[in-house]
Amino acid sequence: MANLEQQLPKMNYFPEKDVLHSPLLVVEVVSQSTKSDDHRSKRAEYGLLEIPEYWIVAPPGGKVTLCILEHQFYDFTEYHDAQ
Repeated sequence: MANLEQQLPKMNYFPEKDVLHSPLLVVEVVSQSTKSDDHRSKRAEYGLLEIPEYWIVAPPGGKVTLCILEHQFYDFTEYHDAQ
């Protein structure tokens, strides 16, 4: 059986520059201590890193906010638990 590391693809998308690509999706699970950062400052940071999609998951209320990067800013849609 082959080693798992050998089976996974390398994440180096620009081998000639030795640069790693930003993630395509970030998911943040909100807690009381990170609520402000998850909704404000991290959104700005992820926009600068050009991360195309950012989800904010708030388990206590069943709310998920999907943020899609459009022209350097995130458009967002909120989904709430139907219960």
